[in-house]
Amino acid sequence: MTFLILFFSSLLNINNVALNNADKFNCAFEKNKYFIFSNIQSGQEPIKATCNSTINKKETDEPSTSFISGNSHYDCPTLGIHFHYLTPLNEYANSGQMPGMGFDVEAYARNLISTSNFGFFFGGSGTIAWMGKSAKTNIILNTPKSDPGRTYLQSNLGELNVHGKIEMGSGDLKFYTSLFGGLNFHSISQSIESTKTVSGFENSSNNVWSKVAWQYGLELGLRYHFTPGVSLDLRGSYHEVDPLNLANVKESTYNTTSAKYDLNYNTLSPRNISIKIGFLFCIENENCSNSQSMEPTYTPTRSRNRVNLGVPQGGSTPHQIKVPKVNN
Repeated sequence: MTFLILFFSSLLNINNVALNNADKFNCAFEKNKYFIFSNIQSGQEPIKATCNSTINKKETDEPSTSFISGNSHYDCPTLGIHFHYLTPLNEYANSGQMPGMGFDVEAYARNLISTSNFGFFFGGSGTIAWMGKSAKTNIILNTPKSDPGRTYLQSNLGELNVHGKIEMGSGDLKFYTSLFGGLNFHSISQSIESTKTVSGFENSSNNVWSKVAWQYGLELGLRYHFTPGVSLDLRGSYHEVDPLNLANVKESTYNTTSAKYDLNYNTLSPRNISIKIGFLFCIENENCSNSQSMEPTYTPTRSRNRVNLGVPQGGSTPHQIKVPKVNN
């Protein structure tokens, strides 16, 4: 778990940039500062600028992180969570492996191309899924009164992958494909439960088998950006795992002598498909803004003895500086 936290944290920090100078801008023209405009005749005194208003921007010394950013959804780093349904294919299904459900958490760095209609993202994900149980077997618990209980096997699946995603589309609807590869973790745990409340007895679950193998796969999906900083995400995934000697819970039998299950093994290459639905959140420094407003530009216009200055997006009212009359 600590590794996953560090892994996702490092991804979210990729390509973070320092605050743009425009974010710290409060008043473009302060008292006792002088500026010379190109339309002032040669030899005239510089205009003394007096600031009469300020830009309505949040002032801060240090950047802070906003969990959900309203910035352009095609360019920012993302954090996602999905719920998914997995079903085994071919010999994996024929071996007795049952469908399962689970969830994943993923993180992607900023768009490496930074265009609104096309993007490439690099990221990673972690997955946990529960792939079905064996039939429950009635047993006698090792308690003073030999209370009744039951035991069963639970099949578990975990994944840790890196992803490369290509995204296409204009507007709020994006289509994408992703290639991924990483580690696939299979395990089986045996649970023992009491069928009634027994003083001093606690239900337990212990791992009885585990295996790790390499895997790779392909994803196809779409996402819809329905509110600032949040997208609804739907995708289908294909997973293929290297061959391994896989235990399955459906064909394993309980041994009353050892009080354990005799596991049934099959050597095969597990393949499965999954359907995922979830949300992607744009994660960004809250002092960053869209590329359209990152660099403020000012266009001075002269009106009688005042100069009006344009204000960048997000500002309040235009600045005005007093221009002294010049006698020809």
